[in-house]
Amino acid sequence: MLPALQSPLASAVLQAVSISAAANIAAQLLTEYRNERPLSLDLGIFSRFLIISIVMAPLNYCWQALLEHTFPANLSERKNHADDDSVHATSLHDSGGTEAHLLNGHHSAEENAEENVEEGNIPEGSTRGDGSSGGRQAISVYIWHTFLKLFVDCFLLGTWWNVVLFLILNGALQLESARVIVHSVKADTVPIVLNAFKIWPFVFVVGLTLLPMEKRIVFYSSVNFFWGIYLSLVAAREPASAATPL
Repeated sequence: MLPALQSPLASAVLQAVSISAAANIAAQLLTEYRNERPLSLDLGIFSRFLIISIVMAPLNYCWQALLEHTFPANLSERKNHADDDSVHATSLHDSGGTEAHLLNGHHSAEENAEENVEEGNIPEGSTRGDGSSGGRQAISVYIWHTFLKLFVDCFLLGTWWNVVLFLILNGALQLESARVIVHSVKADTVPIVLNAFKIWPFVFVVGLTLLPMEKRIVFYSSVNFFWGIYLSLVAAREPASAATPL
């Protein structure tokens, strides 16, 4: 494997794009089968979804890194974030400096793995049942930060900016006018988000509590494989504005 593809960012993006491409192919073929038409693949639609995925996958990875950095699982991780930020502040000019700075939260979590029962889960001190203030504080921080990440990612910002960006990119790649794109954002964002709330909060709970940061975007894309197929089939049988996968 090329050295550039060995970084967590490149690996996660490559997997996410591959999953999204497979989902679009499956959705197109299922739609053709459902409508009793000869199986075919619209390369224009496929290329459009592939480009959108290539743009959005690294942005979502960086978004997850920002959430993990802002709301670490325990206080020691936040302290390590601050210490490492200070150490690396003068070395960001190195070839890998920017990415190392971005992925700092992930490395800190690995270096403090002994403080966790499982990576990304409740810190070990919270499972000993010793009733110490440190253990109670660790549990409180873990629960509160997990709630904040879930709220910000699913309800406050994450889902909304994903849908809006998807609609903008989808319209722009079809060379639609600004008026048409704005109308699509206004008309389709809320219905898509409401449909997303039926499944994604549960997915986010699993991702935020059980998976390390660099694995979440791939897990979300795996769920999005089936989510995208479902929405494509729904859109094919409804004359209303087409719902599109996140």
